[in-house]
Amino acid sequence: MEKVTFHEIKELLEIERKKLKQQNCDISDVLKLNFAFPAMLFKSKNMQIDKVFLQKIIVSGVPCQIIRHPEADSKRKILYLHGGAFVCGNIEDYLHFCSELSKRTKCEIVFPEYRLAPQNPFPAASDDCFAVYNGLVQNCSNEEKLYIAGDSAGATLSLVTLFQVMEQNIKKPDAVVTICVSVDEERNAASWKTNRDVDFTLGIFAQHLVQDKGRHSVYLQGYSPKDKMASPIHGNFKDFPPVLIQVSNKECLRDDSLLLYLKMCDALVDVELEVYDNVPHVWHLYTPFLEEATVAIDKIGEFLQKRG
Repeated sequence: MEKVTFHEIKELLEIERKKLKQQNCDISDVLKLNFAFPAMLFKSKNMQIDKVFLQKIIVSGVPCQIIRHPEADSKRKILYLHGGAFVCGNIEDYLHFCSELSKRTKCEIVFPEYRLAPQNPFPAASDDCFAVYNGLVQNCSNEEKLYIAGDSAGATLSLVTLFQVMEQNIKKPDAVVTICVSVDEERNAASWKTNRDVDFTLGIFAQHLVQDKGRHSVYLQGYSPKDKMASPIHGNFKDFPPVLIQVSNKECLRDDSLLLYLKMCDALVDVELEVYDNVPHVWHLYTPFLEEATVAIDKIGEFLQKRG
């Protein structure tokens, strides 16, 4: 199987961006390309997704996709919340990754198609994610394991979902995984500036995202960014289940993960931080081409296995 490097991915993505520019597309179209591009690369290489069990279901009124690799155990489930800055992302962009995640973690994946901004601003996405989690819990036996994982905005929603779980005193997930999480909708972290020129995924949007922040963002639309349901860094992490944090040292969101780790350590959470060198934002989506993607997914599998 052909492998690709960080720099090759950057060059290929830039070619696609130039095509969009020639079509006079706006910045939201470029953002959607970022999350769709790994799947586009997968198809362009004539790669085939492993034969997996796929099923569309409705959980608590929210459409979801079940993805289960033949090697996975249906009694071990990951509620996976996709990224996309709360405005994009779908199963077509994530199917190749979810198949690999199911295979390597030996878990069934539940992938909700939660509502997106700007048509459905805050708190629509978080309401949908909690509704799905609650629905899964209601149908979960004591022997089954349930985890929450997510990338980028989906990692934010993973933490927000857990806040709601804790407040309503329902069964906590056995573990949580955040990939390149955003924890501050005010975007105060220094890495938004220091990593702008080296983050080829988010760097092009850094200025736009920093300007379109807080209550003025297309996601919050007037809601306070200081609320923990919008910016998890303002929350209380006491009694959280085990958490794995994965992030790249070359991305604008690097410091969000570092700050989250420190706050969780202060709250005595069983938390692990993994910082990967010279990989793009949510590099996991470049499985199986990028070696670091496979390594990171395997680490997720090991973490979940250790924690139950």
